[in-house]
Amino acid sequence: MTNAKFFKNLSAVLIVLSVVACGKDHLPIAFQQVDPALNEDGSLRPMSVEEQALKPTLIDTVVKQGMSRSLAATAFTKYDRFHSHVKNTGYMAVIDFTKNSGNQRFFLINTKSGHVDPLYVAHGKGSDPNDDGLPTRFSNVPNSKQTSLGAYIVAERFVSSVHGNAARLDGLESTNDLARPRAIILHSAAYVAPGRTKMGMSWGCPAVSMGWISAALRHLAGGAFMYAHGPSKASKEEQIDEMTIQNIMLNPGYKWVDESLEAEEI
Repeated sequence: MTNAKFFKNLSAVLIVLSVVACGKDHLPIAFQQVDPALNEDGSLRPMSVEEQALKPTLIDTVVKQGMSRSLAATAFTKYDRFHSHVKNTGYMAVIDFTKNSGNQRFFLINTKSGHVDPLYVAHGKGSDPNDDGLPTRFSNVPNSKQTSLGAYIVAERFVSSVHGNAARLDGLESTNDLARPRAIILHSAAYVAPGRTKMGMSWGCPAVSMGWISAALRHLAGGAFMYAHGPSKASKEEQIDEMTIQNIMLNPGYKWVDESLEAEEI
């Protein structure tokens, strides 16, 4: 079986599973039709009769704009699993941490029109021990300075004393449910900018460029869904993480580090 055929079959399986998980009352987001005629401000752009009659599904639209079908299917399946937590349904974000930080790997998706804005995003210093721009380690452990994978809700906006306008993140899975107490937030950083072969590193936060933070917060804050994707992790390593977290929780004297504070320039 070719890789293309494998991933197409994989995405089909993932979407079918999301149908089963969501039940009859929720149309899986991948199958929802989008309206490419919508501009950013909600106004309509001129379209041909054929374009108006053939509205594509969201998954087909994002795949045409550069996202892999397997990544889109995985992200949309996660969305459907946690759709009851989503309060802001107009946008969602998908981050592909299997890619080097020199690539635009943060996908800001308009779920109504299907338009995708690809952005640069930083990962945690602890996730990139080789300092080569490619994260290889992911953790939910406090003070690890590592990126956490999984499904998030982009919660309330606030003003960080270090980064300015930002948004809190709430992790929805065991791989990232300590995001809020770790102070993992969506913020901007000067070390994330076009033209770099790799971005600088945060202490675990997904940091975007200063030129995009206003739009990202405007579209995502207040309850939008975000999914951080990475390479599959060995269950043994995840078990070690869980043991470390349990030991931390049982130690009342453990000092938590605010992992939103540091900015690591390359």
